[in-house]
Amino acid sequence: MPAQKRAWSLAAAMIAIGLPASAHAQLGFDLYRGGVQLTAEDVDLTRQAVREALDSGEAGYSTTWSNPQTGLNGEARLLETFDRDGAPCGTVYFTLTKQGRGIPYTLSFCKMEDEDRWGMLP
Repeated sequence: MPAQKRAWSLAAAMIAIGLPASAHAQLGFDLYRGGVQLTAEDVDLTRQAVREALDSGEAGYSTTWSNPQTGLNGEARLLETFDRDGAPCGTVYFTLTKQGRGIPYTLSFCKMEDEDRWGMLP
């Protein structure tokens, strides 16, 4: 897997599982994919939108975010819900967009009840 894709996969996992936005800076790389540079605030806004969609529990639920400082915006939409080993799970489609150029991603997550966070499925 190319390093850029691995970095984005890790970023996507951090977005949803609830690591602090500053955690990506501690890893020693900038999040960059498809020509879109993400700031810590962009990561945090995306993470919040994904979590809101998952917490809704309603397939089709959609929320958007925007960061006027970076010109980035995005959407998180819950595509489906399901159970896995008794845990509530969901598949989320989310995008990061700048100047009309969108970067789509679809990932599945399950609720980790004991930690009140969502973990990305492999």
